[in-house]
Amino acid sequence: MKKKNPLKWQLIAGLAIAVFVALFTIINSNPTEIDLLFIKISIPLALVVILMILLGAILGVISAMPSSYRLKREIRKLKAQIADLEKKNTALISGPEEEPRPISLISPIK
Repeated sequence: MKKKNPLKWQLIAGLAIAVFVALFTIINSNPTEIDLLFIKISIPLALVVILMILLGAILGVISAMPSSYRLKREIRKLKAQIADLEKKNTALISGPEEEPRPISLISPIK
């Protein structure tokens, strides 16, 4: 079975997004006035939308970081636990290195 090349699809998707952004910028080049409490600035509408999308993406990544780190830490802990259990399993399968001595519950008479 032939494997699909993910890099090819990423390139196509990236080009499609770039074309969409270019068209969006050309269509929405009208200046928009933004009131930032004490100052008013006039910038193109496309720039406002693109900046807000980037700001949202950055805030989304920042808010996802704590849970991502927590999950990575748990994965490391579980991998260490798996390695420890595999060592114990190997030791049990290979058997004891020397014969165990029988334990006598009755003490010898003197």
